[in-house]
Amino acid sequence: MNTKHIFISAFVVAVLFSCGGGDSNTELEKEKLKLEREKLEFEKSKATQGEDKVESTPKEENKEADEKRRKEAAQNASKANRFTPYTEAVVVVNKTFFYSMPTDGSQKRAFLVEGDIITVEKSQRNFVYVTFTNAYNGKVTSGWIKSDDLEPIYAD
Repeated sequence: MNTKHIFISAFVVAVLFSCGGGDSNTELEKEKLKLEREKLEFEKSKATQGEDKVESTPKEENKEADEKRRKEAAQNASKANRFTPYTEAVVVVNKTFFYSMPTDGSQKRAFLVEGDIITVEKSQRNFVYVTFTNAYNGKVTSGWIKSDDLEPIYAD
């Protein structure tokens, strides 16, 4: 809650108060005014609590939290970038599904199982676009797979 919101709330209360003069609805106007005052007090206390939290947190703790967040972001980015185009990879989970797009909501029925070897063509966010050739029937399947379900195979 910033001072702009408090000022707007105070302005609304003032307008409601000034409009309630000679109407037959003065009781209703008084109730509205009371509710606006309570809302304003609640918002003030909420804003004050938020400021207290920021002031009570030592700067070093904020620094550590920022550093931790940055490290996690870097780890996630490097994890997603560990697959360069045309890298071979192996499935390291029991079952991983294909997706039609690099989003969780586009899961298909097709899947791979642990130990299947695929070729990564490109990566996007936490997904990689792969091509899998079934050794038994020669059928080729392409689609998006979650990159966390794979490990790259490096040639020695």
